[in-house]
Amino acid sequence: MFGVIAVGLVVVVVAFLTKSSKVELAGKRGVDPGTLPGIQQTDQTKWTNGVDDTLKQRLSAIGLPALPEEAGRLHSDQQLYVYVHGEQVQVPAGIGIGSQFDNAAGSAGPQDFISILHTHDTTGLLHQEAPDQRGYTLGQFFDVWGVYFTRTCLGNLCNDGQNIVRVYSNGQLQDDPRNLVISQTLKSQAITVTYGTEAELPDPIPDSFPGT
Repeated sequence: MFGVIAVGLVVVVVAFLTKSSKVELAGKRGVDPGTLPGIQQTDQTKWTNGVDDTLKQRLSAIGLPALPEEAGRLHSDQQLYVYVHGEQVQVPAGIGIGSQFDNAAGSAGPQDFISILHTHDTTGLLHQEAPDQRGYTLGQFFDVWGVYFTRTCLGNLCNDGQNIVRVYSNGQLQDDPRNLVISQTLKSQAITVTYGTEAELPDPIPDSFPGT
């Protein structure tokens, strides 16, 4: 009898931990990136940082706020790598940051805002700075960037024979890359987005945040 009770308690504890470990996701679910204003369905040589008059419209469409200043309740930086046919693509600086942003309370202009998901430089460091503890996804980041991204397409590059989209989180291939949750633990995740053949994959595929 004691053994049965003990097993039952273990099951309850495991179930509780599993349930409590789930992160509530922010934003709207099931948004078709192809319908977003200013979305870039071009090849990687034409991608910009997506900061123009359509950025705030995209944020509204995906249910993310345009913040007047960087929020600090959740601050989690992760590393993003993008490769096309074996060549690394530079992730632009200023993704998700309005051209008039001054990081001070009170709006100084229509472009004085910042997204929860953004970049400051071209190192591929993906900043996640939010006023809450909800989860944010890789698909949302690409929507903020304004680059078309689905399970099978990256920009205008879509699965075709051996050339396919593959996404890895700390070296692990992802079945549902748009819904990959960006880690909330500071500097704990290397996300690798690739398009091409298996032979063109980076070797090795990063399995941790650089330097850890």
